[in-house]
Amino acid sequence: VMIKESATRQLRERLQTHAQIVAHAAVQATESILDRQDICTFVNALGAESDVSLVLIARNTPLRVIASSRNAWTDRPLTDIPDRLFADEMQRCVASQEKRFRLDDQEHTLWCVVPMAFSRSGGDQALGAVMVHIDARPTWALVTAWAWRVAAWFLASIAVAVLLTAFLITRYVKRPIAAITAVIKRRKNEDPMASAPVLSADEIGVLSAALNRANAAAGSAMYEIANLNRALNLSAIVEVTDDKGRITFVNENFSRISGYAADEVLGRTHSFLKSEHHEPEFFATMWQTIASGEVWRGEIKNLKKDGTEYWVDTTIVPALDAEGCIEKFTGIVFDITDQKHAEEDLVEARNAAEAASRAKSDFLATMSHEIRTPMNGIIGFANLLLESELQGDQRES
Repeated sequence: VMIKESATRQLRERLQTHAQIVAHAAVQATESILDRQDICTFVNALGAESDVSLVLIARNTPLRVIASSRNAWTDRPLTDIPDRLFADEMQRCVASQEKRFRLDDQEHTLWCVVPMAFSRSGGDQALGAVMVHIDARPTWALVTAWAWRVAAWFLASIAVAVLLTAFLITRYVKRPIAAITAVIKRRKNEDPMASAPVLSADEIGVLSAALNRANAAAGSAMYEIANLNRALNLSAIVEVTDDKGRITFVNENFSRISGYAADEVLGRTHSFLKSEHHEPEFFATMWQTIASGEVWRGEIKNLKKDGTEYWVDTTIVPALDAEGCIEKFTGIVFDITDQKHAEEDLVEARNAAEAASRAKSDFLATMSHEIRTPMNGIIGFANLLLESELQGDQRES
C-alpha cells in the first residue's frame, strides 16, 4: 500500500508536469507558426506521444477549434465537439484566464487547460485556450506491475530474513539454551554435577561456562554442607521450629535420646519435654532473648517419653527473613546427662572426702588429748628420776 501510494503521488506530479509542458509547447507553436496547416501538423505530433490522448486549440469568440490531434474536430465550433466536458473546461479557462487542472485518480487521466491570446490582423487580440488530455493508464499499469514486483521482492526478502533469523536463533540461541535447560533439569533430577556444553565463545558460551563454574562451586559447597550436616547429626540433636515455637523438624538423635518419634512431635511445642526442675522465669527469659533476635544458650533438664530425666546443653539461633523478621528457630542440642551425673558423683565424692577429713581431724584431736594427758605424767616422773642420784645400772634401767 505504501509503495502504491508513493507511486500514485509521483505519477500525479509527472502527469501535471507533462501536461503543462505539452500545453506550453502548443501555445508556443501557435504563437510562432503562422501557417495553420503547420500548426495542425505540430498538434498531431504532440498527440502522437504515448501518454497524450488529445491536444486541442480553440480561439475567437465564440470559440472554434483551429487544431486538434483528433482531425475530425478541426474547424468545428467548440460547442459541436462530441465531448461536452472538453468544451466546458475550455470555456471556463477562457473566461477566467487561469490554468485549470482536472485529475481523475480512478481513471488515471489529467486535463490541463492553458489560456492564450491570438493576435488579429487589425492589431487586436482574440482569446483562446489549449487543452491537453493525458491518459496515464498504460503507464499506471506499468507502475502497478512494478509496485507488485517490488512488493513481492520486499515480501520475499522479509521471508528470507525471517527464515534466516529463525535459523540463526535456533542454531545459536535456542539449541544452546535448550541444552542448558536440559542440563539444569539433569542437575535437579539425576546428576547434580552435570556440565553444560560450551559450544561457542559468544554470550551463550560464556553463560554455559559461568554456569559450570557456579555449579562446581555449588557442588563443593553442598559437599561441605553435607559433611557438616552429617557430623552435626551424628553428634547433636537438631531441632527446627517456626516463629511460634511449633516443631517443624527433628533429626534421628532427638528420637533416639527423647524416645519420641518425629511424627509424634511435629506441630507441637516443647512443653511436653519440660520437667519441674526449672522455674517459669527461666523459660520466660529464654523466649525474651530469642524473640529479640539474639542467640540463647543454656542447660535444660527435660523428660524422656518414659519419664526419665535427661540434661541437654542447648543453643537456639533465630533465623531472619529478608525484612529482618524472625522466620524460624534452630536449636543445636547436646546430651550432657552423663556429664551432669559425673558432676553429681564428683560433688558427692567431694562431700564424702570432706566428711572423712573432718572425721580424721576429730579423731586425731581426740587421740592427741587422750594420749597427751597420761604422757605428761610419765614424762614428768621420768624427769624426776633423772634428777635424783642413781647408780649407773639404775639409770640405765
